[in-house]
Amino acid sequence: MALAQDNIDEKLGRTLQKLREASGMSQTALAIATGLHPQQIRNFERGTEQISASDLCKLSELFGIPPSDFLKGQD
Repeated sequence: MALAQDNIDEKLGRTLQKLREASGMSQTALAIATGLHPQQIRNFERGTEQISASDLCKLSELFGIPPSDFLKGQD
C-alpha cells in the first residue's frame, strides 16, 4: 500500500524531529550542521516542505542512519 505524499512528508518530519531531539540539537544547530536554513528544518519537521534526496542524505549521514530508516517504525 503506497503512502500519500503528505503522509510521507509528515513521517519524515516526525522522524527528523525525534532524531534531532534525541541528539540534543536545536533546529538552528541542525541547520548549521547540514548547511540548510533553520526555516527549512522547521518546515521539514512540520511536513510542509519536502525533503530532497540530497538533504535526506545529509541528514542520514549526520545521524548515522541509512535514509530508509527515516520511514521505518514511525507509525
